[in-house]
This record gives sequence, structure tokens and C-alpha cells, in this order.
Amino acid sequence: MIQIPFLLTLLFPSIQAANPSRAVDTTPGIASLWSEPLETPKAVLVNPFAAEKLTVFPKLKDHTTASSAKGSTSIVIATDLDANGKVLRVRRVMIPICDDSSPLCDPFDFIARTVSRWEFQPAVKAGVKVSTRGVVDLRTKFEFDSINIGRIRFGPVEQDVLPPPVSTPLLDLDSVVAKRLAEGGNAELPPGMSEVESVDKIPIPPGKTFSIPGRATSLAGDLLVHLTTTGTVDRILPLDVRPAALWPFWQKTVATWRFEPGRTATAPIDCWVRVTFLEGKTEVSGDVEKVASIKKNLPVRSNEPAPAK
Repeated sequence: MIQIPFLLTLLFPSIQAANPSRAVDTTPGIASLWSEPLETPKAVLVNPFAAEKLTVFPKLKDHTTASSAKGSTSIVIATDLDANGKVLRVRRVMIPICDDSSPLCDPFDFIARTVSRWEFQPAVKAGVKVSTRGVVDLRTKFEFDSINIGRIRFGPVEQDVLPPPVSTPLLDLDSVVAKRLAEGGNAELPPGMSEVESVDKIPIPPGKTFSIPGRATSLAGDLLVHLTTTGTVDRILPLDVRPAALWPFWQKTVATWRFEPGRTATAPIDCWVRVTFLEGKTEVSGDVEKVASIKKNLPVRSNEPAPAK
């Protein structure tokens, strides 16, 4: 079964690990996956992964991990607005700085309470102010501290596990939205509210910046890693990364790890392995530095309760 990760084309996040133990491998497909879409090797498409050829499975030797990481990403929310630009309700599209499968760290309530106090320049259609569901990109500078990856599970790749389609870059907004629909459906527009793509002038937020207080969050990762005959990493493909904003951190971190290579009866061999991070924890904080409207209809979760006032 193909496992789909969190994705986002809209964002092109940047990230840097603090105090890395060695220079980061910048091979295309490791450090530049989102800017240069990689081609899945034929071996992955037929999924042999060379596991049956191994007589000695690779062993992890050196896996130094930085304790902090910084970067930027977009938190995307939707706002139901009346014809005067007053916020009626804030809805989640995606928050990639936390593991939203866990309630341990969810900044949505804080973000929603903050944005609900804003007054937007109203949407206009055919010269008349109209109510609409605006989409807001909160460009956020974030920092992860006290990164603890917990347990590492290292083993062969099961035959039914494949990486995501190569036509879908990591952190693609449409894929996140599709996941949202699968989880909870789409919250329909209230009666009389115009689609944002149909208006002549989209609602404009006030552009206020704010800080998101630090909070703990769980972290997890599930990666396919290709090892060379010398035990270095030359390819990394994501199956799942949570929080999604940490994907570039994992790219740079795992690229520095060293292994004892897998072997046949006679020689070392290139092979794919599966690396899974379990029970990890970190602390994350953020600063919203730029606010912009997006003229795009985006489905939002319908089963999420309204934020507390």
C-alpha cells in the first residue's frame, strides 16, 4: 500500500540544523528535493529493494543528531468573514510546525483566538461587499529545541511499502488538503457566502505579526534510505514526517549518518533500508512575520470544534 506523507508545494520551507556534526551531503534529492523533483528509481517502482540478496544486513554506526533546528514555513488557515470583514470563525487548513495527529501541542486555538480579533478589508464582488471564506498564509519563522528522536527502528523495507508518487513534491498543500478531506470531510460554505475565487477583490488581513508561544510536541518519521557500498547515505525518500516542517532537518541529519554496508556472500552491495523514529519529542515556538491572502478555495475540516473564545 502506498503511504502518503504530509506535503506542501506552496511553501518551499527552509531549515538549518544547529551544530551539525559534519558537512551536509547536498546531493540532489537529499538537500534539494522540493526544488528539483527527483525521479523514483525503477528499483523502487518494482520494489525489490535488494533485501533478498543480502546475507549481512547493514548496521547503523554513527547517527549524531542536532538538538535544535530553525526554519520557516507557512501556516495556512481559513477565515469565514461577514460582508464588513469581521471574522465569524477561523478554520484549520494546515499547521506544519506540530504533529497534529496528537493533541500534545496544537497551537490552533491560540492562532484562531488571535486572528478572530482582526478586521479584514472586505471582499468585493460586482462592486458590492460580500461575505466569503478567506484563506490566509501566515509565514512563520520557527525553532525546534530539545530535539529527542526517541527510539530508532531500523530494518528492511516491506514489499508492500512504496514511497509517494514522484509527481507530488514533499509538503504539497493539495495533498495536505486531501488528507484533511479523508480525515473529516469539508466544511461547506454557510448559505449566502461567496467562494473566494469568485470575488473581484479578495479580503485583505491587517498584516499583524504575532508570536506563537513555545510548546512541546511529539515527533515521528518514517523514511526509506538508500545506502552505498561504503555505508554512506545517497538517497532519502519520506513515507511520513511529523511535524512536516522538520522534513528538511531529517534530510540533512540522516544524510550524515554512516552505516556498515549490507553484504552478499562475496561483497558489499547498495541497498534500501527503512528508518523509523518513534516516541520522539521536541519543543517548538514560532513568530508570524508576514501575513498574506490566497485566492484559492481550500477545503477545511468539518469535524473540528470551534476554538475557545
